[in-house]
Amino acid sequence: MNNKQQGMTLVELMVTLAVVAILASVAAPSLSSMMENNRLTAINNQLFSAIFYTRSEAIKRSFPVTMCAKAADNTCATAADAAAGAGFEDGWIIFVDCNPDEVIDTTNVCDFDGNGTAEAPETILSEDVPSGMSSLTVRPDTAGSTLGRAIRYLPNGNTSFSGTLNLRRNDENVYLVKIKPITGRASSCKVGNTGC
Repeated sequence: MNNKQQGMTLVELMVTLAVVAILASVAAPSLSSMMENNRLTAINNQLFSAIFYTRSEAIKRSFPVTMCAKAADNTCATAADAAAGAGFEDGWIIFVDCNPDEVIDTTNVCDFDGNGTAEAPETILSEDVPSGMSSLTVRPDTAGSTLGRAIRYLPNGNTSFSGTLNLRRNDENVYLVKIKPITGRASSCKVGNTGC
């Protein structure tokens, strides 16, 4: 009877493990970079979608709709908060802003049935706090701009705001979300791409 060797020798096993370790060390940095790029793209898409949703809801409801930066107390950030550096990186609230003051009113200020009497408080449509925002900021390109805390759309889809929101990582712009004057149309691009 012939006894045939089965399996691997210790030397073959060590060589195999060494090759796997080398391949893993080469692939790890590019995998990490790919995951970071995907995270930034997802956050940019969330922000852009929220702006688009705000505009479409204003048109659909025939009332002004505001997207405001979320403050620590789950209300809209104030002008003082924006001056102190508050931005959309802490999340946002989208609400029907009947008396366009960029504050969520809990008293009856909305005349939804058009009878001339305010019979309802302002309605919150969406609240979102994107995950993975650590080390990121979302700020306007103009210092002190109210765009840093609120974007309000009118029932015709127009906005009184215009400018660029900068999605930044470690003080470096990564994505830009541009809001056009008057029309309020938004576009997004990755810094470094052609046309951005």
